[in-house]
This record gives sequence, structure tokens and C-alpha cells, in this order.
Amino acid sequence: MVGNAPKTIETSPSVPSLAPRPVTGPARCRCGTKLAPPQESLVLEGLAEEVESFFRDKSFCCEACVRAEFLELFERLDSLLDSPAESMVADLRPTYSLLARTFADLAHE
Repeated sequence: MVGNAPKTIETSPSVPSLAPRPVTGPARCRCGTKLAPPQESLVLEGLAEEVESFFRDKSFCCEACVRAEFLELFERLDSLLDSPAESMVADLRPTYSLLARTFADLAHE
């Protein structure tokens, strides 16, 4: 019976974006800039669960600092992938690829 077939719900993945958010308490950007109310900071939204932890609780003062954070993450992952430590950690290539896609999506925003 076709009518009783389970329905699948198609959802499109969230597109990562930078969103301005009011600063609710003292915060510091990666560059050292102090952020405090009533200022706004940039936060990353719509991130895949696998990369969300890299940016949790981080605020940025500008897009250049967001790019710098991504580049530093790429360097760290590269150093793990190109070292003897690679055999001791989970395969990071999918995470690296997902970060690269996220970075590219943000660049085209």
C-alpha cells in the first residue's frame, strides 16, 4: 500500500552565517579587543554539529578575526594530520573538509 509508506522529511542544511549579537557581558575577541555591552560581536550561526564546538562561546570583533580563527584551526589540524599523532587521533579529514566548506560558505555570504 502506497498510502502507508513512511514519509521522509527533506530538510536543507543550515547555511553558516555571521550574525551580530549584543554583548551580554565582558568578552574578548581573539585579537585581544575587549567587547562589552552595548557593543555587538559577531558569532557564527548555522554550523554543522561537527564543527560547532570549535566556535562555541567565541565572539569576534570583525570578519578578519573570524577568518584568522579558521586559518589557525586549519594549521592545527594540518599539524595533527602531518605528524605521528595522526595515528592516535580519530580521522580528522572529514572535520577538515567540513571546516573548509564552512569557511567557503562564509566567504560567499
